[in-house]
Order: sequence, then C-alpha cells, then structure tokens
Amino acid sequence: MSSGFSHSVLSSSDYDGVVLAKSLGQPTDGVATHFFTLGNDPDEILHVIDVIQAEISSGDQRSILAISVALTEALSNSIFHGNLELSSRLREEERDLYHLLAEERRLIEPYCDRKVYLSASVTTRRATFVAQDEGPGFDILALADPLDDENIAKPSGRGVLMIRHYMDQVEFNSTGNRITMSRALQPSVDRH
Repeated sequence: MSSGFSHSVLSSSDYDGVVLAKSLGQPTDGVATHFFTLGNDPDEILHVIDVIQAEISSGDQRSILAISVALTEALSNSIFHGNLELSSRLREEERDLYHLLAEERRLIEPYCDRKVYLSASVTTRRATFVAQDEGPGFDILALADPLDDENIAKPSGRGVLMIRHYMDQVEFNSTGNRITMSRALQPSVDRH
C-alpha cells in the first residue's frame, strides 16, 4: 500500500540532512504538498525556506517575504523553545548562556533526538503550514503581550507577534507544540 508521497533525504552538502518528502498528487489538482523533518540546527531552516520560496514563486513578493518571516519564527520557536526547552527569560537575562546551552542540548538526550515536523501545502491562492515539535509545549494564553508598556523592551513574544502579523490565520494546539498558519496568496501579474 502506497503512502501517497515519496520520501528522500536531500543531499547533505546542499541541505545539511533536512528530510523532505514531496507529495505525488496529480499536477492538475493545483496543490503542492511538502513534508519536512528537521533536527535542532537552526541553519536547516534556511533550506526549508528556499524550497518554500521556490514553490510560491508565482505569488507576490510581499507574500513570499511575509511567509518566509513567519515560517522562520515558527521553526525557530519549535527548535529553541520547543525541542531544546530554552526559555525566553534565559535569552533575556543570559544571552551567552542561552546559546551555550542550545549547543550543548543539541548533543545530549533527550533533546538531540527530537525533531521538528513541517507540512506545507501551497495552491495558487493559499499557503498553509503546520509545524510541530517534540517538546513539552507552552500555554499560548500565558504569553505576555510584547506591546504592553511593561514588556516593550523585552525580546520575548516577538516571534508569535510577527507570525500573527504576517499570516491570515494562526492556531496553536492545546499542548502548545503545534502551530497551524496560513496566508492568502495574491496572483502575480503577467506583464507579457
């Protein structure tokens, strides 16, 4: 029984071990679906963004940039706050320790075995993404509003704020380790 998609590891020299599976749907169905599995190296995010940008290249540049920013934030949050369980407070108070601990946790269990899973579904009119990490999650309702006067100088919460700004729809699961987000795409104008 076929799973409905191919599964292959992209060249490690080009994609640093990011696993990509692409749907084999009919070309006439108008949907391109990609499934990614990332480790906890933030450099892998750039390779995912490259694939997504190529897929939505027919969309307007504003949407491509907005999606790239939102996806980068969502995947970074999944890696650092989800899988590696690093708090924003630690980043605020001890930035060097935050990065040192991130490097250390990438190498030790249980953190080193955790993955981030991303599904990306792109049509000519909408791009939808679901990112899930294997961390314990967080309470989205407990997230402080970064625009409140008392929080304005704090860096925490900015990623979720940007995601909500750049995407039309954003939802978190009750555990707080999965985000679903989508954005309408504007058709590009053919100037021929």
